[in-house]
Amino acid sequence: MNPELASHIIAIAVSFGVSLPILRQGIRSGDLPAVLLGAAVGFDGIEWLFWTLCVFTPAYETPLGDAFAVVCRIGISAAVICLIFFTRVVFRPRDRAAGVALWLLIAAMVVGLFGSGTVGDWGGSRNDHAWNWIELFAQIAGYGWAAWESLAYHLKLRRRAVRGLADPLLANRLLLWSLYAGMYCTTQIGYGTVLAFYETLTQLDMLLVAFTITGQISLWLAFFPPPLFARWVRAAYAAES
Repeated sequence: MNPELASHIIAIAVSFGVSLPILRQGIRSGDLPAVLLGAAVGFDGIEWLFWTLCVFTPAYETPLGDAFAVVCRIGISAAVICLIFFTRVVFRPRDRAAGVALWLLIAAMVVGLFGSGTVGDWGGSRNDHAWNWIELFAQIAGYGWAAWESLAYHLKLRRRAVRGLADPLLANRLLLWSLYAGMYCTTQIGYGTVLAFYETLTQLDMLLVAFTITGQISLWLAFFPPPLFARWVRAAYAAES
């Protein structure tokens, strides 16, 4: 199987496999952060699904394929919007600057989407206008923000976990979530490189595949760690105490 297609299938399976239980539980319990997190990961699954349909089916380079690309693009921004709402609610609920940043990022993505539509590029595949870059930079910033906040909180919680004052699996979940968001941030940077220099597409293919698979493994281990992995994490923290 094509490695890129395999990475897409993994991303779709993991995204829906992780998001649906979290989203269902969040809705039942009225847990807003869980709903936002589940929605962010679920929209990632949707965008991976439609990008796969766009690129790896007979719809490629047809009007239907172009429509799939638009849905994929909307899915990415929807995922980032849910992600930054989650980041704000969980890590900086009373920070006014974070609130301003959130709405600026949302505005940039919306403006970028509709701005590119005004020049006939709803799929976001051209590099000859500023709209796509506005949207892409906002997405990169959103993923980067999520990765940074989670990593910073992990470092604080890790010290407590080593002393037995916090759950090692929770501390590790924050690290893995940061890695997941960081991989998406890096992937979007890679996509921007491809957009700017089309000739780099094939050279970056395997690198982007590696980022995708790393992010998906991190996501799965964060929320559904196998017993062996969970025991390893607890033992690793206990060894540092």
